[in-house]
Amino acid sequence: MSKKKSILLAVFVFLAIIYLLTANYLGGKRTEQEFLKFYNSEIYGEIKNVYIKHHGVGFQIKGNSEEWIFYPITSGLNQNKIFDHLAKCGDSIIKRKNSDTLILIQNDCEYRYTFERFDKNN
Repeated sequence: MSKKKSILLAVFVFLAIIYLLTANYLGGKRTEQEFLKFYNSEIYGEIKNVYIKHHGVGFQIKGNSEEWIFYPITSGLNQNKIFDHLAKCGDSIIKRKNSDTLILIQNDCEYRYTFERFDKNN
């Protein structure tokens, strides 16, 4: 390999590493901000929309333009049902401010979801 190609390859690898480190840092900051918004919110109402976003679950409540993103944990609390497979439009959500549990109500059944934390106090 020529010296010029080696230098170009080294520069490319260096730039790729810088890009990956920056993307990881900014993604972590975004995730922390999304978590804090979700955790510090009091959420009551019917689901308008539920979807996958940023490797978590995003949802909106009818009559509210806010979007919340969280990372639910599937466990015995929710009969091992995956939140984004279970939740649908019209189901109800209850989440108290600073609570570590979100309650999904569907057909008179309650499913409780804890979630991954992404704050510095975790």
